[in-house]
Amino acid sequence: MKLRLRLLMILVIAPLSAFAAYMLYDDVKGLDAIATEARSTTAQIGHGVALSQLIHNLQKERGYSAGFLSSKGSRFQAELTAQRDETNASIAAVGDRAQHLVETQPRTYEAFSERLAALEGTRNTVDTLGLPPVEMAKVYTALIEVTLDLSRPAIGEHTETTIVKLLEVKNLIAGAKESAGLERAMGASGLSAGFDFDIYEKYVSRHAVQIAYLREANLLLDAEDWYTGLSEMAPYQRIQSARETVASGMETGDFSLKPSEWFNISTSWIDLLRDEEIEMGQRAYDLSAQVAAKAERKYLLHLVAGIAVGLGVLVFSLIAFEGMIRRIKYLASVVNGFASGEYDVFIKDIEGKDELSRLAHAIYKFKQETMSMRRHALDLEAEQLARKEEQDFVVAELKDGLSRLSKGELTVSFDQSFPSEYESLRIDFNAASARLNDALSEIMQTSKRIHQSSDDIRSGSDDLSRRTEGQAATLEETAAALEQLTASVRSAADGARTAEETTSDAQIEATENGTVVKQAVAAMASIEQSSHQISQIIGVIDDIAFQTNLLALNAGVEAARAGEAGRGFAVVASEVRSLALRSAEAAKEIKTHIQESSSHVEAGVGLVNQSGTALESILSRVENISQLVKDIAESAQEQAIGLAEINTGVSHLDAATQENAAMVQQSNSTSHTLSTDASHLEEMIARFELRSSHTQSPMSEVA
Repeated sequence: MKLRLRLLMILVIAPLSAFAAYMLYDDVKGLDAIATEARSTTAQIGHGVALSQLIHNLQKERGYSAGFLSSKGSRFQAELTAQRDETNASIAAVGDRAQHLVETQPRTYEAFSERLAALEGTRNTVDTLGLPPVEMAKVYTALIEVTLDLSRPAIGEHTETTIVKLLEVKNLIAGAKESAGLERAMGASGLSAGFDFDIYEKYVSRHAVQIAYLREANLLLDAEDWYTGLSEMAPYQRIQSARETVASGMETGDFSLKPSEWFNISTSWIDLLRDEEIEMGQRAYDLSAQVAAKAERKYLLHLVAGIAVGLGVLVFSLIAFEGMIRRIKYLASVVNGFASGEYDVFIKDIEGKDELSRLAHAIYKFKQETMSMRRHALDLEAEQLARKEEQDFVVAELKDGLSRLSKGELTVSFDQSFPSEYESLRIDFNAASARLNDALSEIMQTSKRIHQSSDDIRSGSDDLSRRTEGQAATLEETAAALEQLTASVRSAADGARTAEETTSDAQIEATENGTVVKQAVAAMASIEQSSHQISQIIGVIDDIAFQTNLLALNAGVEAARAGEAGRGFAVVASEVRSLALRSAEAAKEIKTHIQESSSHVEAGVGLVNQSGTALESILSRVENISQLVKDIAESAQEQAIGLAEINTGVSHLDAATQENAAMVQQSNSTSHTLSTDASHLEEMIARFELRSSHTQSPMSEVA
């Protein structure tokens, strides 16, 4: 029990402690992230100082190199050499911080290393005057720009706004300083070799870029007097005066300003911007260091406070749970005493308002109610003992009565009175015995009547069975005769149907022959008409032959008149005349033959017409015969259908009679069974000892 309670305590405290630890861890983790980020920002600002110094020296080296190249090597040689040494020292200082820069900005540092490696080659080219000032400036500017990117620290999400603004201002001043360095280089180059349009444009644009950067920085600082104060300083005033001199010289051609003077003035201005850049970086560095220190202190404070509070809560929880466990163990021992019958124990702390006090009060009430129940149980036990004696008497009587009933003695009854609570059992038992006696007596009389009735039914069923079997045999013979008659009628119907089909085919053939005769008559008429037309044509040919003969005679006469000159023509005319005579004779002969043919055709047409009339008469009679045969076939079919239905009805009647016979046999069997069962029932009832019919029923006694 103790182990389970402590396990429960652990299960309750552990999640709460885990949640509190998680919240403390999350809070401390956030503070640690802020402190780590602040330290990282501080370190990056420190690295940025070294990079800014390198940028400054590269800008100065770029300016000296521009002056050296523009003067064809006559100026700035010593200054350039000294500046290169300073630049190399700055490069070495940056190299000491290479590990951190590679970890934070790997790509930018890689680009920086590539451009830094090319610096020595550019210097050698400058020494040999093999590089124009503009191209030289591009090389240095590219290196300075990538160094500027490398000097910008990575801003985290927890970095304070003021630090971000100071770093942005520092970057803007660095950008302005870079533009000032380009302005210095372009000015030195222009004053040494003369300003062309390209150099002057770059020179002027660098000035505009400086102003834009410085004004933007002034806005970020939220102090308008910073730029004003900067513009009131001597280096700013001198650079402005030098710019005005250069602008005036572009108009007049007289600059009245030496390249070395311009370089020194520009350098003092760049140094001023450099000082401002360093100041902003230092302010950001100091503020970042303060934030880091503050975050570390807050981190330690939260960590210590969280641990202290957690330990306090844990100790308090342990003490509270131990107190609860002691009280629960005490109450458990009290309840265990109740289970052993110890109810005289004192229960303390039952007046409190907490849950354990309520539990103690409930146990106290349970104790009081249990003691009351024990007293009531003793009284109940005495009462149950008295009731048991009465129950034993009633059970003994009922046992004896039921035993006699099981032996078939329906005359049993209880005459001695039972205790008041069980008197109704005696009355109900006597009533049940009387009703059972009456019921079995009635069943005895009924079974006798059933036995007599079943004998009568059995005798009638035997007679009905014999008659039904005779009817079934008669119906079976009738059904066979009807089936033969139906087959004969069906055969006659099939023959009539076949005759009908044959007559129908003859009718169709007669109709077709009539059509052929009509077509033959029409053909004969056409032949007769053609013969008449040929006769007319022959007549025309006869006329033509006659006219030709006349013409030949006239030609012969004319030839004779012509004498010897017309002799040849006379011969031709004679031949034509003889040809005309032969044509006329042939036409007459053809006409004679055609007339004979026409007479034969007319005779044939008459015969064909007579054949058509005879066929039409035959067709009409065939149609009448076909209709009569069809009527006979339909009548035979109807007779066959009627006989089939009669045959079906007789078959159904035969089946019903057979079923009736089976049912009669089944009924006969059932009547025999019923008679046997009635006899058996009488034998079974005879086993019971019943009151005589004239004896008064116990029900009347009960009433």
